[in-house]
Amino acid sequence: MTRVYVAARFADKALAESHGRRLRAAGLHVVSRWHALESAHGTADETALCRETRRAIAAQNYHDLAAADALVCLAHPDGRGTLMELADAYARGLHVVVIGSPYELTLMADRPHVEWVETIEQAIARINNPGPRCDW
Repeated sequence: MTRVYVAARFADKALAESHGRRLRAAGLHVVSRWHALESAHGTADETALCRETRRAIAAQNYHDLAAADALVCLAHPDGRGTLMELADAYARGLHVVVIGSPYELTLMADRPHVEWVETIEQAIARINNPGPRCDW
């Protein structure tokens, strides 16, 4: 079973959790937990979190990403944390699928084997049927 990490802005936790449920329904194992943390921390605003909580969430995210086979990224022009996760996944050689436009992220995210799709359904299809891998 493919293990998937969902990356998105902290403010998009509800959408990330919704996509996580759809990934699970498609038979994929979602390893990311950050998007299910709102009830534990009472906020969707990462600036409202104390530094200790931020660091604990970041450590959990790195642990979860290390357990993943694939990354589904929700593109957004203000997705600073998302870029960190995307870069880490790319460096680890994970299968990377981004929902959105390449113009919503930095040009450095527009890499050869990053797949760009428009919907979660398309992302699920790409994870289940990955295309050929490209190298520079």
